[in-house]
Amino acid sequence: METSRFAVLLLLMLSVGSVPASGQAIPDTALVITEVLYAPSPASNEFVELYNRSDSPIDLGQVEYADDTRDFTPVAPTDTMLAPGDHIVLARDESAFRAAFPGVNPLVPSDPPALNNGGDLVLLRDAPTQTVLDSLPYTPEWGGADEASLERIDPAAPSTVASNFGTSTADAGATPGRRNSRYDPDMAAPTPVFAEQVAPTVVEVTLSEPVHPSSVTPSAFKVGTTPVTDARLSRDTVATLTLQSPPSSPTLQARRLVDLVGNTLSTATRPLAYRPTPNALILNEIMYAPEADDFDDRPDQVEYLEVRNRGDRPLTLHNLVLTDRPDEDGVADTLRPGRKVVLRPHGYGVIAAAPEGTTAPSASPLAASFPSAPLAADSVAYLPIDAARLGLRNDGGLIRLHADTTTITTIEYSPDWHTPSLEETQGTALVRISPSGDAQSADNWTSSPAPNGGTPGAPNAIGSAPPDASDQTLTVSPSPFSIERDGATRIQYRLDGVPNLVQARIYDARGRKVRTLEDARLAGRTGELVWNGRDDAGNRVRIGVYVILFEAIRPEEGTVARMKTPVVVARPLK
Repeated sequence: METSRFAVLLLLMLSVGSVPASGQAIPDTALVITEVLYAPSPASNEFVELYNRSDSPIDLGQVEYADDTRDFTPVAPTDTMLAPGDHIVLARDESAFRAAFPGVNPLVPSDPPALNNGGDLVLLRDAPTQTVLDSLPYTPEWGGADEASLERIDPAAPSTVASNFGTSTADAGATPGRRNSRYDPDMAAPTPVFAEQVAPTVVEVTLSEPVHPSSVTPSAFKVGTTPVTDARLSRDTVATLTLQSPPSSPTLQARRLVDLVGNTLSTATRPLAYRPTPNALILNEIMYAPEADDFDDRPDQVEYLEVRNRGDRPLTLHNLVLTDRPDEDGVADTLRPGRKVVLRPHGYGVIAAAPEGTTAPSASPLAASFPSAPLAADSVAYLPIDAARLGLRNDGGLIRLHADTTTITTIEYSPDWHTPSLEETQGTALVRISPSGDAQSADNWTSSPAPNGGTPGAPNAIGSAPPDASDQTLTVSPSPFSIERDGATRIQYRLDGVPNLVQARIYDARGRKVRTLEDARLAGRTGELVWNGRDDAGNRVRIGVYVILFEAIRPEEGTVARMKTPVVVARPLK
């Protein structure tokens, strides 16, 4: 019996020993605010949720809370214990809260603060020591408006960072007394997501999340072999580096960065983007008169501008600005398509109008109207503008491209730049012929020969002539071919000039035309046609030798280049 009494007494002593005595200081990371319903309807449904993220019970009797007035009120009577890992809800009106959230038992402080719908401060403090335990300076931009609660995403992350909060996604609009619907503890180390040269010896690095300022040191970054002489946080997620000299390499390396919950980066690299300069960044394609028809069962085209990086270094498009011709007061319409994206060497960027919130290229109207455009490729920078259109004039206009205050290029385009033989120019982009040629010369622009009117994000269908372009060629492969075995034969051509209207006809051995493959279509320097071994009526032709007559017409010069080549239609041996 005595042994049993001793065991019970020992268990009681052990259990009591794990509970802090009343008045003992509460660690400043132990009790945190995890959810606030600040804009409910009715207002009496307001609540604040607390969470014990420590390993020991907390006496809520020594905790006070307040709003921005700093008029603190006790949370609960003395010896009201909150177990480790548990939540407790501080309600403003018990009956209203229970009606809105049945089954949840709240605490109702004697004089709870009324939270401001337009933003407020919620403070927790340890009454005996006056130590602030947590502080939540929310605004509607953080989330939680429209009768849903504001939830903390990671209890271990700071309550002063907006990115650690969001609007509840729970069906009831809140999750009082239990794990938040937005709960997503940060287990990932911070990484650099964008790096750009903002001055000859200054680099700005955008990070994936806030980091401890103490981890942002010169030794945490490398830019080639160029020494970093200073590193500091200029904003929560932006580090500014000062280099001893201009960077020696277009690559930035970061290491040993620590986020606000202790995750540490081993090492990561990002391309270092340089500010664009004239001739490095050029305008390469202009779609100013897109095709839009509600009855053609095709997605409407959208206005777009294509830019191209001619250099060997990555370029930043962060501070890109577009302006048009100033009015009589000197005011020009201004669009700011710039984003923190890198335009890779020799890559393309596409500026296009898109509905607000469209960031994925695959979901853009541009992708719908140009399905073959490689907008998701690493070599393409997609720059959507939240607008119905770019405002490009169908009768011609001025486009001026700036990077900050530096004018990169100015082009005053005209519909007269289109190929004169093209009867309808709507739905056809103007494309630049030579990247190094004069941007303002009409001779350096022409109509896109692409079947869908343009090639946003891809090389122009018309480009500079290759060194050996004086040799025009017409090749057929396979030949002989059969429908059963090959399906079709491919006819590839290369021409020595642009623009061209191409015609391609197929004749039998007696000189009778059996098929027209192309009839005065605008084409580029190179291209491919396909013949499936059928005539214009869709019937299979007989086996035998046929002749392909290919003509490239340049109406402005009054010239016609003709090429012929034979093709053999066969049947497979049984």
